[in-house]
Amino acid sequence: MTQENTLLNVKDVAGMLNIGVSTVWRHAKSGNIPKPLKVDGSVRWRKSALEEWVRRQEAA
Repeated sequence: MTQENTLLNVKDVAGMLNIGVSTVWRHAKSGNIPKPLKVDGSVRWRKSALEEWVRRQEAA
């Protein structure tokens, strides 16, 4: 899997954003972070989408 296609689980996202797992779920539910994908019954986020979202947040 290439860097742009890397998928992260909720714990990975929490670590990347330096927030708790429950906060990731809250942000996902409210649409404050990029929408996750469902892969074989699991929820995953595209690393590239999160990195781009972080860049936009830092620029704002």
